[in-house]
Amino acid sequence: MAQGFGPPSVCSVRIGREAQGAGRWPLAAHCIRHPQMRREACAPVPFRDVLVCVTATPTQPRRLALGAWLDGNGRAVTRTEVLSRWSWWSLDAALTRGAAVRILPGVYCGARHATDVGVKAQAVCLWSGRALVSGRAALHLYDDSFEPPTTVEIVLPYGHRVRAPEWIDVREQAPINTWSMTHGVRCVVPECAVLDAWHRSPRGVGRDVVYRALWRRVCTSGQLGRALAAAPRVAGRQELAALLAQFSAGATSPLEVMARREVFAGRHFAEFEWQGEMTVAGRRRRVDLLHRRAGVAVELDGRRYHGTPDGHARDRERDAEFAATGFTTVRFTFDDLRARPAWCTETVLKAVAARL
Repeated sequence: MAQGFGPPSVCSVRIGREAQGAGRWPLAAHCIRHPQMRREACAPVPFRDVLVCVTATPTQPRRLALGAWLDGNGRAVTRTEVLSRWSWWSLDAALTRGAAVRILPGVYCGARHATDVGVKAQAVCLWSGRALVSGRAALHLYDDSFEPPTTVEIVLPYGHRVRAPEWIDVREQAPINTWSMTHGVRCVVPECAVLDAWHRSPRGVGRDVVYRALWRRVCTSGQLGRALAAAPRVAGRQELAALLAQFSAGATSPLEVMARREVFAGRHFAEFEWQGEMTVAGRRRRVDLLHRRAGVAVELDGRRYHGTPDGHARDRERDAEFAATGFTTVRFTFDDLRARPAWCTETVLKAVAARL
């Protein structure tokens, strides 16, 4: 008995004498009655009882397999790819049951992946062969520490108009000849994705995107500066150029630029020295932010040099040497400066006030 079928309700089959003699075997109107088997009618002819074996095709497990396949592969697929494996009827049934979702015209995915930004970005590329994913969606694909956006930002060549749903943000620009492929998605190169995210975001959000992208090494300040120079129109161009100029002026990391511009700025920090030099334990040391008169050294801990066991050991040794010469050390991470800048400012000012 075929898998997925129970016992049939009627087992009598009658074959016409003329058909039997001619080698044909049409089924009579009273064929095996089963909810998942088809019935075929034939013209009325004289019948006699014979014993035959009927094979049924298990269509219901096939329909379930389509939904399982869409959920299992975790990507967007075209109608052509689906119909190369399943029938129109199977696809319609999967859509009706909610096992499949039509993301864009002619593009589908499993229901469990319908809200995934990566799958949506794949669907956009299948839907429009000229589109490149950009902005925050591309940054999320390059580095998943960036939060997945609700909108997929894309760029298209001038004149290539599409009717896009609300979750796609389209911007037209000159054709882009250089792009990269990540997670099966055509994206603009990382520095252009950062620049586009800056262009489309409110200023505070745009600054945070730039700091994080540089901190996570999605691109370098030099790459972003060259992309800015090549772009014809960028909202807030002067502000972004001033931010990047900090690196040309000697800033050693995005952490320092953020600290200079966003956290430890203003008249209260006029007496502080950036990258102040001092001699400790017979060695020349450089401090990120130094208040000599109060004896307070502020250190900005980057992931590259401070995020390992060896880095922690060096920091403890350095702090002990500074303490032996009468300096107290206050350390902050990138997340401290980004998530609670007011607390960082207040902590440093209190440390200085306590020692004066």
